Amino acid sequence: MDAASTASPIKPKPAPLTPGDAYKAAQRSWASSLLIAAVGLVVIMGVLLSRDSTPTSVPPAVPGAHESGSSVFLGGLLVGVAVAWLAILGPIVLVLRSYCFRAPAGDGGRPVEPGSYLKGMSSIWGVLTVGAMLALIGAALSGAVMPGGLVALVAVMLLGLVKPDKQVLGLNGG
Repeated sequence: MDAASTASPIKPKPAPLTPGDAYKAAQRSWASSLLIAAVGLVVIMGVLLSRDSTPTSVPPAVPGAHESGSSVFLGGLLVGVAVAWLAILGPIVLVLRSYCFRAPAGDGGRPVEPGSYLKGMSSIWGVLTVGAMLALIGAALSGAVMPGGLVALVAVMLLGLVKPDKQVLGLNGG
């Protein structure tokens, strides 16, 4: 073999993303984000609610071992971070999504490009999922269902409402 045949070959260009492929990828991404957030919500809230309803007959070996002040503070702080995360980044990703979905001047009726659609929607799903998980971790650390559980529930509900849409990609159906 000569030096020319061992040189790195030119990599073929990947096939362009079709609207159908983008819709399938968006469905998988949305479903996995919703599953992660919903399972986290059910598990952590279930643990907190069952722990609150079960009376403890044996006191802890160390006084205050159930909930230390630092974990309650850290939990409350994380819930506050989750609220700020959703309140600040929520509107920002909506603007980003509208920027990604923007049509060139004079071409207002065309479908969104598949890559732009995935970027715009994934950013929304990511912000909502991270916000829900921060609130759930805060609720678990503080040992209280409220307010962290409510913040997480709202984020999961919003995540369930912002599902992939075929019409935006120019596919038939909704």
